[in-house]
Amino acid sequence: MNKHIQELVCSLFKHCRSTLGHSLRVADELDKFSSYIDIKPSAEIYYMGAVHDIGKLKISSSLLNKTGKLTISEKHELNMHAIYGKQILQEKKVFSEEFMNIILYHHENQDGSGYYGLKGQEIPLFSRMLRIIDSYDAMLYGRAYQSPINEEQIKLEIEALKTTIFDAELVCSFLHYIEAKKQRMLVEKLQLSR
Repeated sequence: MNKHIQELVCSLFKHCRSTLGHSLRVADELDKFSSYIDIKPSAEIYYMGAVHDIGKLKISSSLLNKTGKLTISEKHELNMHAIYGKQILQEKKVFSEEFMNIILYHHENQDGSGYYGLKGQEIPLFSRMLRIIDSYDAMLYGRAYQSPINEEQIKLEIEALKTTIFDAELVCSFLHYIEAKKQRMLVEKLQLSR
């Protein structure tokens, strides 16, 4: 693993283990989903997922782990993690502008209602992919302030939000990817039980 990525991941481990777990799951899904849609796998793709929430290092762990309802100012502080993430990566002076912008824009929405108002194709491809995978993982595993929901509900939610929040074409591919993954796991289970 790139030494700068390793340092950041270790810092995240010390700061908030649940955020680290989420980030590593997102990294794994981003890597596999990229391959599924015929984007050549690379370490950089995995790294994007691993550090997409690195800006949370600048947010108190008590806020990140708060179980009650968030106030407006707490939500605003959490929303700052995208900017903080780019700042942290800039301090390392080794990441490309493109890489840093993917992290900065991973909460943009297709209709322009995200953090910075980018919409549609203005949003970098990997940011659009992260937007889906980040949401999927957050719904599947929950947050301190939000209970997890089952995969069928998640698929319905993601489907309902295509074109407003998520890229419709990527949603279609992602839902096929999830189904293919589920089928593959079922086949593997059946083979192990023989």
